[in-house]
Amino acid sequence: MTVCCDLCNPEAFDFLNASAASSKHRGPAKSNIKKFTMTTTDHKLQAALYDWRDDTAPLKFSAAMIEDIGSHLFISDEIIDRIVKCAHVGKLSSVSDLHKETRWRRELANEFGDALLRVVRQFYPPPPPQAPAPSNSGSGTSQDSAPSSRKRALYKCSACGNPGHTSMFLVCFTYPLALILRRTRCKPRLPEEERESQSTTRE
Repeated sequence: MTVCCDLCNPEAFDFLNASAASSKHRGPAKSNIKKFTMTTTDHKLQAALYDWRDDTAPLKFSAAMIEDIGSHLFISDEIIDRIVKCAHVGKLSSVSDLHKETRWRRELANEFGDALLRVVRQFYPPPPPQAPAPSNSGSGTSQDSAPSSRKRALYKCSACGNPGHTSMFLVCFTYPLALILRRTRCKPRLPEEERESQSTTRE
């Protein structure tokens, strides 16, 4: 159907009053973007969005409306400028962000938002996903980083079985002292049965 004017089709231009109607139901506040000098990438993105608007507007509006009013009927120059600013600071990651930051008509943003963001990502690709932070809850990390609390085992005598010394305790390299220490070595520990028999014999 070809739209002629508001007299023939009164409801055809209701979207022009969308700003007044939307003021009653305000969404999330837009980001406050400080002024900056546009780069070459920003100018290229702006030109690409104008070309995309001219190619996409006929999919939604008739050629007569676009010729009379212009392709900004589909998306205004102010919204395109806002898109460039938001893309410059990385504020457009989804269609929801596009609607929040530009207040573009919801039905148009839902229908054409993904295609518009593809144009934006040609000049401002999204950042790579961040790797998850290593967890410190694992037992291996705490064991590796914690100092060892193990105590060194005491020496145990192989002759008497008592801890704290060996059968060759205080062996010296001098020959006379070595002879003395050999005589004072610990006696071997006997099994319980033999020790009981020896104690009975002594009695």
